Order: sequence, then C-alpha cells, then structure tokens
Amino acid sequence: RLPRLLPSRCAGPTASDAPLSGLNPTDGARCMCERRFQIIERLTETRSAGCNPQLDEPNMKIDGSCSCGENTYEAEVDPKNVVICNCTDCQSSSGGTCHINVVVPREAFKITSGVLKRYIKTAESGKKRAIGFCGSCGTQIYAVDADGGSAYGVRVPTCKQREQLTPQVQLWCRSKPKWLAKLDEIPAREKQ
Repeated sequence: RLPRLLPSRCAGPTASDAPLSGLNPTDGARCMCERRFQIIERLTETRSAGCNPQLDEPNMKIDGSCSCGENTYEAEVDPKNVVICNCTDCQSSSGGTCHINVVVPREAFKITSGVLKRYIKTAESGKKRAIGFCGSCGTQIYAVDADGGSAYGVRVPTCKQREQLTPQVQLWCRSKPKWLAKLDEIPAREKQ
C-alpha cells in the first residue's frame, strides 16, 4: 500500500501552496507537479527508514506498454495518486492538452521487456527530468528526476488499467486550453 500524496486543489507556485506540501515556495519547485515528486521522495525515505505513513487505498497492480509493444512494464500504484498536468511542457511533449500520470515509488515500478531511451528535459526551475520513451514508436512511459529520484510519473494512457485510474487533481490550470471547458459542446462520434 502506498501513501496518498496529492493535494486537493490545482495551484501554481504561490505562498498558499506551502501548507499543502510542507515546502516553502522558494524551495526550487516551480509548480505543485515538482513539489509532488519532492513530497514522494520524502515519504519514500520515511518508509524505507521503518516508518509507516497513513495509507488511503490498497495497492493496485498495473501493467502496460508502449504503442508498438516493444517495451512493457508493471507497477503497484495507489489509485489516489493520479494527476493531470496541464503545463505547456506536458502539452508539447504529449502532442495533446496534458499528461496524465500516476505517481509510483521507484521500488514499485519495473520494466519487464525492452530498453527505453531517455530524454533529459530541463524545467523552468533548472531541475532536470528524464523522460523514458520507446526508441521505435516514441511512446513516453514515464518521467523521473534525472538525478535518480525515488518516484516515477507513469503515463496512465500506457497502462491496460487506465479506465480504473481516475485523476484526483489538475495542475497548471492556468495553461489549460480554454476550449476544454466547452468540450461537451463539440459534436462527438463513437468511432471515426
């Protein structure tokens, strides 16, 4: 079982975020997304030191792959640790409006086949994130601190259990495309 790690609201880097994370707004995190990974690292260190943080949900096993199937993985996750990030970095790297991630401690994530390539992305704060992706089809599987952080942000759409992983919070809402608010008004078809 994993701890619930996400805040209950969308926020950017403001002084009002500090009570949510136990971190001050000048700690180097440019957003709640980066703060979330810092919180996870602290909780993982606490757990490995023999402490047992309060747990909200039982673990759920997930497995998934890249689009071509060359790279596969499995993980154990807390379904409450699913987040949508609407930052412009996530928009451009996903080719869509956001990334949807489930936060997974390092010891609960395993590549079961293939070898992912890595791209190092430098955030506005200067912090480096490693993006693990398939070298054949380009599908992103995860993001992790480039210096070997203790948690992965696994891309939810790559797992078979994606319907069971409902996002719990949205981050960087100021970057969210305005037309998303009217998505239900756009004509929709079951298939092409």
